[in-house]
Amino acid sequence: MKIELKNITYNIAMSEETIMFSADIYVDGVRTAHVHNHGTGGCNHIHEYEGMKERLEAAERFCLNMPPANYMDYSINMNLDLYVDELLHKHMILTQII
Repeated sequence: MKIELKNITYNIAMSEETIMFSADIYVDGVRTAHVHNHGTGGCNHIHEYEGMKERLEAAERFCLNMPPANYMDYSINMNLDLYVDELLHKHMILTQII
């Protein structure tokens, strides 16, 4: 399964605890959900587009079966929310934002 972020917009200046952004989640090339974060901490808000509930649930299951995300001295079980963060950070690194 291929999960991508497209139509990414962000505002580093307004970001506090997390990155303020919005994007569309594409699953296997199909626009499936909108995701955003207000940048004040907490999880991302993911809302599926009409008729995309099953596709979004399949993407969540796919992410739950990924290896944990490893950090300096701990790891976190992967889920779609965390995977979106990883995709966003990769995008920002590739575009030299952070």
